[in-house]
Amino acid sequence: MMCIVTHYQDKCKLKKEIGNLINKLFIYRHFKRFIFVIKKVVIKMKKIMLVILTALGLGVFFGYYFFNDLDQGIKKVLSNDDIAYAFQVGVYTNYDNAVEKAEEFISGKVISDEELYRVYIAIVKNEELVDKLRAYYDNAKIDYYVKRINIGGEFWADLNKYEELLLHSNSKIFDTINKEILNLYSEVVV
Repeated sequence: MMCIVTHYQDKCKLKKEIGNLINKLFIYRHFKRFIFVIKKVVIKMKKIMLVILTALGLGVFFGYYFFNDLDQGIKKVLSNDDIAYAFQVGVYTNYDNAVEKAEEFISGKVISDEELYRVYIAIVKNEELVDKLRAYYDNAKIDYYVKRINIGGEFWADLNKYEELLLHSNSKIFDTINKEILNLYSEVVV
């Protein structure tokens, strides 16, 4: 009888061990499948991460390049080195009307600005000359608007020479000098 009980106990233990082995095998199989899926995801993520990092790197490179260029442009626009003052007596959409207004003044010049035609009678960059010309045009009862404009290059150097003349001359030749300045400016702008 003892033999049967021990045999039965051994059989039960064997069943338990087989059950445990089957469970371990089942878990192992699922763990293997889980690891396989993780490996696939990691491989896909490597490809995606490579694309994301490449896009991020290119974005940083081009962002730096364009914003650095933009920053220099902003500094140039904001600097007062290239600023001059134009005495404007009219703005027209029709060229013939602008020419008619310009002919009223000795130094009148039509300057095309996109779709508009501006009539200038003087351009200077020196603040002292701005005040001197304001007094001159106010005494002559001329309605004008002082407009800030950006200039540069060769015109800047030529303007310095003509401003010296304006500073040391009397008001009788202002219009003649301004006409020469505007002729030079119209050549540069076109």
